[in-house]
Amino acid sequence: MTVLLIYLISCTLIAGQSGGSGSISGTVRDIKTKSPLTGVNLQLIGTMNGAVSDENGVFKIERVSTGSQQIEASYLGYSTRIIADIIVKAGQSSQLIIELAEDVIQSETETVTASYFNESNTAVPSLTTFSREEIRRAPGAAGDISRIITSLPSIAKVDDQSNQLAVRGGNPIETTFFVDQIEIPNINHFPKQGSSGGPIGLINTEMIQSVDFQAAAFPAAYGDRLSAIMHIDFRDGDRESFRSRFNLDLSGAGIILEGPLGDRSSYLLSFRRSYLDLLINSFDLGTSSVPHYGDIQAKIIYEANSSNKLSLLVFQSDDHLKSEAEDASENDMVVYGNQDISELTTGVNWRYLWNKSAYSNTSIAITRTAYDELFYETGTDQLLEKNRSSENTLKFRNSNFIRLKTNLSIEFGAEFKVQSQEFNNYFGATENTGGDSLNAALLVSKTKTNYRALFLQLDSEFYKNWSLQFGLRSEYRSYHDSFTLSPRFSLRYQFDPQQKVIVSYGRYYQSLPAKLNELNQTELELPSSDH
Repeated sequence: MTVLLIYLISCTLIAGQSGGSGSISGTVRDIKTKSPLTGVNLQLIGTMNGAVSDENGVFKIERVSTGSQQIEASYLGYSTRIIADIIVKAGQSSQLIIELAEDVIQSETETVTASYFNESNTAVPSLTTFSREEIRRAPGAAGDISRIITSLPSIAKVDDQSNQLAVRGGNPIETTFFVDQIEIPNINHFPKQGSSGGPIGLINTEMIQSVDFQAAAFPAAYGDRLSAIMHIDFRDGDRESFRSRFNLDLSGAGIILEGPLGDRSSYLLSFRRSYLDLLINSFDLGTSSVPHYGDIQAKIIYEANSSNKLSLLVFQSDDHLKSEAEDASENDMVVYGNQDISELTTGVNWRYLWNKSAYSNTSIAITRTAYDELFYETGTDQLLEKNRSSENTLKFRNSNFIRLKTNLSIEFGAEFKVQSQEFNNYFGATENTGGDSLNAALLVSKTKTNYRALFLQLDSEFYKNWSLQFGLRSEYRSYHDSFTLSPRFSLRYQFDPQQKVIVSYGRYYQSLPAKLNELNQTELELPSSDH
């Protein structure tokens, strides 16, 4: 009854938002240097309504009809762009960050055609970008980012029960995730230790500004992974007024709160919790094996001036599952047991604009992941696996971009990680996929490792429709006491605005998960690949 009442209230609130008008506001900036663009013309397509960005690149279009809208952004010396799928709600302001790519001005008269796609004119292969609305409307994805990514070429799911991504035939451990420049170990509930997967997506799509996914041949700015990089940008909270949104679906109930914190800051908070366990406790549904999970996601920003912006990110998940032997037997489950998993990442990112041609991003973050798992064999009640472990990581990352000339830019930076792990694990006797018997194993250990990296990357549009990207990345891993050097290269030729060809090469190295290293008495070779 309580859940039904909440559902009816939420439907009433949503219905009450129809009709009326809202507004569209945001910032326009250069896609490479991130510097604000002044005097950009923003036209609401199909109307006479529009706005012009101010000296800080800020704009606002008032009295916009509710529903899906499109904006055309045009600026002298830059490619004209159309921003589609802007959802406007009554009495609310839709926030945008619009990035424009610099264009070469021809001396002869030419026709300017607006594009729905935004490209930086650099030789970046296999890069796909999704907006929040594309993720929300993707059929069958239910707002889960990983499910949308599997629709891309060369990417597959390992199975239907997990969001593990196999990119270009690689292993699921070979993908890494960044949220607002801060590395996140996993973006799923009930994560599999050392891997990228889990059965239920963790990211709240209402928090997202955009998602960039790059499969293989990614540039020197990223490393310690063999297959892919996913970068998720959270949007800023509303700086004009307080807003709240309640959601209720099959995965759980949640609320989003956002609003201003003074003139220069804002907050965006998300709280979610599953409710199936509450139904199980209220009604006899014949089983008690129901997952209980929740998460908190938060972003607080402070913009001291047009050059300095601080962002605080909090990313927390809490997962629990308890299954009894009786339920396992009645439901033909092979194993039963308990799972208690928690993950917390807290970090700060500082973006500094040096001038109109250069900027820096510097972040520091702490991540803690804890596992307490027990699994038994149904029927025999034999202990199959015990996993009581914790992993703590301190991460520092700095990247700097400088546009030396109109057609020449350089990016450089450094990364540093300190990791500590503690394991108290037991693995029961079993058989591998080849039918060979494996003896029981006990893992009790404490380890501390560090990872250091430097990278340098050069982008050049060196001749007419040709562009080149060349980079080097050096890495040191204390566990293997090894130093590696990774070259990255990409060449692009643009036939016309709709057609291009990109040839790329890169060498990549990756650290193995600490649990896998500790289980092997002999030192494993550092994995590497060429793309």
